[in-house]
Amino acid sequence: MLRRASTAVLACVICLTVAPHAQTRRFITEKDLFKFTWIADPQISPDGATVAFVQVTVNEKENRYESSLYTVASKGGEAPRRLTTGTRDTGPRWSPDGRRIAFVSDRDGNDQIFVMRADGTHVVRLTSGQAEKDTPAWRP
Repeated sequence: MLRRASTAVLACVICLTVAPHAQTRRFITEKDLFKFTWIADPQISPDGATVAFVQVTVNEKENRYESSLYTVASKGGEAPRRLTTGTRDTGPRWSPDGRRIAFVSDRDGNDQIFVMRADGTHVVRLTSGQAEKDTPAWRP
């Protein structure tokens, strides 16, 4: 009985502290969109220990989206780690052995396919000229 009473008191306290904040809510405006950060295209490593993903932000000054690649431990507890320094990096795809990640980047103004080690080092450009905008895929 005491547990129910304490739960009820806790619920009342939460409602009372949340109620004043509910009155100050407002609709989202177009300016709010500039502050959003999106997470897209999550890819789980072959061993399941790591997730590679694209983080998308808005560059208000240049009026464009910017995207970079990150990894994070799938078990949680660690901050995401940025892998790429570009502003247009997308489509991370793990190699079958999990040691490399292929991705698309427009570092020179054209979308090209790159491969890097899973820790973000040793980035190598695989394509040149006019590349397809497709996400890379590993083949045997």
